[in-house]
Amino acid sequence: MKKFSLGIVLVPFFMVSQNLFVTKTVTDNSMTTEYLSEVNTTNGSIISTNFFSQNSNPSLIPSGLEYDNQTNSIFSFSENIVYEHDGTYFTPINSFQGLTNAPLFFREIIHLNNRIFATKLLNTGGMNYELTLFELSKIDNFIINSHTWEVTIATNGYGSTKSDSTNEIFIILGNKLLKYNILTEALNTFTLDGQNLGVSYKGIIFADNRLFIRKDDYTGNQSVNYIIELNKNNGSIISTNQLTSNFMNYYPSNDLVYLNSTKEIACLFITDNDNMILKYNITNHNESLLMLPTENNTSSSTENYRELVSKDSEQSLSNTQIETTTVNSKIKNVYNLLGQKISLETFNQVIIIEYENGERIKKIQYSN
Repeated sequence: MKKFSLGIVLVPFFMVSQNLFVTKTVTDNSMTTEYLSEVNTTNGSIISTNFFSQNSNPSLIPSGLEYDNQTNSIFSFSENIVYEHDGTYFTPINSFQGLTNAPLFFREIIHLNNRIFATKLLNTGGMNYELTLFELSKIDNFIINSHTWEVTIATNGYGSTKSDSTNEIFIILGNKLLKYNILTEALNTFTLDGQNLGVSYKGIIFADNRLFIRKDDYTGNQSVNYIIELNKNNGSIISTNQLTSNFMNYYPSNDLVYLNSTKEIACLFITDNDNMILKYNITNHNESLLMLPTENNTSSSTENYRELVSKDSEQSLSNTQIETTTVNSKIKNVYNLLGQKISLETFNQVIIIEYENGERIKKIQYSN
């Protein structure tokens, strides 16, 4: 009986390891196939591999994968087309050609509270950029609206993340942090430390209601990596944590993902042959490395790991966790997940309550 009980205890731990996925492309006979593989987060082994997409043109293979807990969907894109796949079986559900009325390609997509956004980045000379945020329609394949901002930066780096609870998109561009509210359309811009090209901010993630970025400081032929926690309201640094792992000769992905069950941020580091995943615990600051299986490259076939996606992200908080949040302020507005104003007397669905002090929470009210 004791052995049987131990087996039961191990089941939840195994389930946790199935929430991290890595994409890998295999090019063989002029055809590129993309696979989505479950990663065991204790040893880096592959639990299962699933077909995701295929195309004769490698540049048309979807990227920028993002899991949405509300719809159990994985969203991705190639050029100006957004794809939606089932989050359990990874089969195609839908596609949105959101740039029908614009000629440029996406840089990233963001699915936030049942709305789809995409970014486009255009260099206008030197360290000057034009950043555009589009909202895409899921119905008529057109752009609903767009906002363009001129941004001058002093260093490198890019990434985006979101907060479902506050309806905010965070974008890191060089040493500039942009925070955009999809309900109020208010934009705040903050300047981060780093005034030279040896500093790069590669990746940003909203985790456990906290904001983190990854910083790469390359000086003296040595790369030093940091995980930095920022104040999500004003962009100031809360803490700086230097990573002790050796990343020399590894190229990091700009994407960070979050594993809510273990409170860990994960990032993919790749080389020509070896690939590894860094895990950083935001609670105890411990870090660990997972070595992925070696790519199998031959004269006729090439394999490449590309990016991570987590199904155990910030937005997977349960309804109970959402409802326990309380704010000592008067209610200003109430919205549904489409950003439309609704009555506070709305039951049996997720609502977003905006308070006069600027805070927002998600809540479900059940009718008797």
